[in-house]
Amino acid sequence: MLIQIWKKTGWRVLICLALICCAPAKAEQTFELHREQNTIFFKGEIGNASARALIEQIHSGISLIVISSEGGSVKDALEVASAIRNHQVTLQVQDYCLSSCANYLFVAAAQKKLMPGAVLGFHGGAPDPAENQHQAESAKKGQLGSEIDKLANDQELFYRSVGFDPRLIHISALLTIATSSLIYELEFDDDKQVHTFSSKDELARFLKKSMTNRKFHLKVVRPTSKVYFPNESMLTKYGVKGITDYPYPADQAALDALGEALGIELIGDFVK
Repeated sequence: MLIQIWKKTGWRVLICLALICCAPAKAEQTFELHREQNTIFFKGEIGNASARALIEQIHSGISLIVISSEGGSVKDALEVASAIRNHQVTLQVQDYCLSSCANYLFVAAAQKKLMPGAVLGFHGGAPDPAENQHQAESAKKGQLGSEIDKLANDQELFYRSVGFDPRLIHISALLTIATSSLIYELEFDDDKQVHTFSSKDELARFLKKSMTNRKFHLKVVRPTSKVYFPNESMLTKYGVKGITDYPYPADQAALDALGEALGIELIGDFVK
């Protein structure tokens, strides 16, 4: 799950429903990490390199992660979340924890808290195997299909292990990405060229023509500016435990102001 925030002529958001890696993830990731005693300060994307760095620090005995993250790879975020859960690490959201950061790291932490003005943002989860059956069958069996299935199954096992009800993720998807069209971005490792497709069938036809044993990265993206920021009652209702501080906007106007500062449209638990 990847949400990238950038500025060009105003802020815009690109949300990736899933990042399915059939090869090692690319190393070009933007993140900052430093340690002060038993606390890690992390800012940036969750990918292969940043996940390895975080997991190494977690295994070394840190007790608190202070984070600002736009999200990242589902696979890598799940691995970090498992380490957080196993070592009973506390997570403090400094500015924002979006996408895979919210779905996995926040949910996994033994204790979790938001700093005043921080945002926790959901917009959907890893692909469901049943929903992606056609894509899995039409693409190369044993590679893309199995990766999709494994990603969804790993997510299900993780949520079960922490007692989280993934219906909250489905709710967030309905509120944010449900009306956006999917875009498929495929990049082969051997030439680094990005190929873009507007349908699963178009992607499947291309893969059949182009692939033997070539390794690739696939992003399934939904361009949108909406992110769901649930209140504490909603999180508790769906099994999120260990919340110690969760300052929530007082009203819709305050929520809108937070969203404007990040350049995203925040959907909260207010009636407009």
